[in-house]
Amino acid sequence: MTWKKILLDGDTAGGGIQDFYYYRKYGTDIPEGWYTAPCVATTFTTGSPTANLMRAIPFICPKTITLDRISVNVTTGATGKARLGIYKAGTNINPVDLILDAGEVDTAVLGTKTITINQTLEGNNLYWLTYVSNAVIAVRCFSVASLISILGYSEIGTTPWYAVATSWTYQSPPTSLPNPFGSIQGLVAAPIPIIRVRLSA
Repeated sequence: MTWKKILLDGDTAGGGIQDFYYYRKYGTDIPEGWYTAPCVATTFTTGSPTANLMRAIPFICPKTITLDRISVNVTTGATGKARLGIYKAGTNINPVDLILDAGEVDTAVLGTKTITINQTLEGNNLYWLTYVSNAVIAVRCFSVASLISILGYSEIGTTPWYAVATSWTYQSPPTSLPNPFGSIQGLVAAPIPIIRVRLSA
């Protein structure tokens, strides 16, 4: 049985084996659950992603869900803006179609920056959560060793890839994120910002 078949079986009336990403918590009941890229983290780190380089992290969606929040955590306040979004993967796993331009957050003050959204994601699909800023801003990032690479490894097998990136010049006043995603500028090892989403009740 293939991995793809497991995901499809998990979302049918007949039941089947369900991938663990199938089980996600809705709403604000304690403990409130937020979700992000595949990882086994117990602690996170900080990093300062390059400005005007949109980074995308994978978000596995085995069943249809609706999101009501998307956020990023600023660890050191810095004058600037950051913009969050969601793309859907194309036929070769990379992000292609813009699903949501969530808008921008002010990064002048540290803390969690949350945007209210109302976005349905279709089951049995791969999506990409994106972050881009107009300044070098310190944000909460993944500890690279804790991430699960669904993108494979470098040719010689020594470097796992966890995210992708494309150049996009941040504009003010803000305009919509590019659609389609754009040319992949590279596979990103670090720093990789943590972009979280919450499922609506």
